[in-house]
Amino acid sequence: MGVIDSVNNFRVVILGAHQTGKTALVVRYLTGRFIGDYASGMDTAYQHQEEIANQQVSLQILDTSEKKYSKAALAWADGVIVTYSIVDRSSLQKAKEILEEVEKINNRKVILFLVATKAELNQYRTVLRYEGELLAREYGATHFELSSFLDYKPVKRAFIKLVRKMMDRRIKNDKIVVTGKSPTMVFRKLLNKYEKRSSTI
Repeated sequence: MGVIDSVNNFRVVILGAHQTGKTALVVRYLTGRFIGDYASGMDTAYQHQEEIANQQVSLQILDTSEKKYSKAALAWADGVIVTYSIVDRSSLQKAKEILEEVEKINNRKVILFLVATKAELNQYRTVLRYEGELLAREYGATHFELSSFLDYKPVKRAFIKLVRKMMDRRIKNDKIVVTGKSPTMVFRKLLNKYEKRSSTI
């Protein structure tokens, strides 16, 4: 693996409470389509190519179940998206617990995004926008509130912003280093620890 490959390969983990729309968010980004029903309790890996600033970027995305994410997955990630639902207050508390765990393991070396989902259900909202913004600020995360159901563009924008931040962080920290194990090897090793299906989009 050369220097360019090292720069343009990024690993993202999606975390959050059950039924906060993690998989819907990822699939909306990857395909532009909204699909509401998914098998729960499964971990799914995706690989995706994106062009940003005239550069080809390879994304490895691990969509985890609530109960099965591991410390290895958090340590492996360049970026972490933590989701909560605006109609489920308990999911905000779960997001806080996850953010605390990420901070312990990754020591703020990872790019953090806190994403409020199901904005189309605003009339049933139990979590105010400012509550999510305050939580994001506490952990140095970027906050988004969006609807995977209503609109593709904000979802796409959130992921592109995440990738740009990961690229900037890597360059800033001068972490363009060729190591003994490629990110792809680590990715596959992590996935072998999960009994999950692998998807390529």
